[in-house]
Amino acid sequence: MPTVVVGYGQYNNYRLTEIPTDLLLQLSLRYPLAIEPTGPHPDQRVLIIIVAIHAELQRRQSGGLQEKHLPGIRELAAEIIEAGCREVTLKYDPAGNYPKDRKNPLSKAREELQRLLRKVSDDSKGGGAISIPAEGKALAKAPLAISYSAVDYDEDVPF
Repeated sequence: MPTVVVGYGQYNNYRLTEIPTDLLLQLSLRYPLAIEPTGPHPDQRVLIIIVAIHAELQRRQSGGLQEKHLPGIRELAAEIIEAGCREVTLKYDPAGNYPKDRKNPLSKAREELQRLLRKVSDDSKGGGAISIPAEGKALAKAPLAISYSAVDYDEDVPF
């Protein structure tokens, strides 16, 4: 099953195992484990979100704990850029002496690194991840890629 992540707010790009239980409970109310027989049927992504939320909720109710957030490559690179910029600023411009009428070269360097960072692939979601949109937002229509590599097969019957 693809990874399901929160796609908005304070917990953007967090996996369901990494979010607080109160947010998980809110999501379970938004995505109830019930399908109205007369209503419209949810698409495959919504079904995956529903199952993932309620599976994680069940895991927590059985004694499972919230996991620590593991940042992806892009998130780590952004932290490195910020920390490096603070260090370099203290080294080369501790008093803020660059003329105010031109752009600070330290700021230019930081902007260039952040521009390059947008091109870095972010592995925090994993391939084929599904993002839960903010309430009232539509689910993204990206192609759904499900990896079956973790499933054992015996001829044509998955186990």
